[in-house]
Amino acid sequence: MPKYGEQLSAFATTTAQKTALRLIAVSNRRCEIVEAIMTGGGSVTPADIGHDANLVYIGTPAIDGVATNITPVPFVKSSAAATGSVASNFTVEPTTYDTVFPVFFGFNQRGGQRFSVPQGEGIKVDSGTAAGTRIGFRVISSAVGTVNASMNHWED
Repeated sequence: MPKYGEQLSAFATTTAQKTALRLIAVSNRRCEIVEAIMTGGGSVTPADIGHDANLVYIGTPAIDGVATNITPVPFVKSSAAATGSVASNFTVEPTTYDTVFPVFFGFNQRGGQRFSVPQGEGIKVDSGTAAGTRIGFRVISSAVGTVNASMNHWED
């Protein structure tokens, strides 16, 4: 059961909800998100820009948006390549997010927050075609700003 991480730096935020990272479980595997961190990117002033972040399932998998794939990095270099598909830099946002957020937190431009749980207690993302097989790590800000974001997940 390998563990993988994915991150991005200086992600541009706006006053509209934007997806920083999206995880899709594929190849009959289950992914479990055990850590999600988002901090102010530090490259924009003033420090009082407020950010709200959430992890939320995409309700209709067929509407995944258009994005650039990111290669998850294994925590143990000898691990096989991740089967989970991670993306960022959406030119078209996923449009059918659920309305209930399993994880939700706020922070300011010079701060940050972290969701972190032991393996077995995380957010499960199953492969297949049913709703709930994809999850997005989103952010909305009180003004234009930047954030750094990372997620760590295990794969069955």
